[in-house]
Amino acid sequence: MKALALALVLGVLGLVSAQAFDPPGQWQGYVNASSGDVANATAAASLPAVANTTNVLTGVEVTAGGATAGVCVVFTISGLAVGNMSYDFCAPTGAAVGAAPLILQFPNPLMATGSNVAITASLPALGTGALHAAVSIHGYQVK
Repeated sequence: MKALALALVLGVLGLVSAQAFDPPGQWQGYVNASSGDVANATAAASLPAVANTTNVLTGVEVTAGGATAGVCVVFTISGLAVGNMSYDFCAPTGAAVGAAPLILQFPNPLMATGSNVAITASLPALGTGALHAAVSIHGYQVK
């Protein structure tokens, strides 16, 4: 009851949405994962599968530098109840040129297909000369 009252107060003040603050089920905590900085390799990050626990995705960030030859690839998020989500991500020509970041913050968090299912975000290799790419994913878990 106290959590609901706090969520309503914060929601009225516009600080958080009640849905994001009061997830369904028993709160387990926030989870974050990152691919780290990769050079011309797949950059992937996952909210891990945990027995009797459901992952909920709140956001993803993709950053990269350019490549010797500019290239566009398909960035994919999988394991979601709403189905896989795909986005075009382009690396510009030139290893020292930064790509426009892809930042996804979901106002309504997206649940995994079920309990004990990982949510994975994957950016394919960007090609020769691509020295930097990273994927970060975050959300929370409920029982």
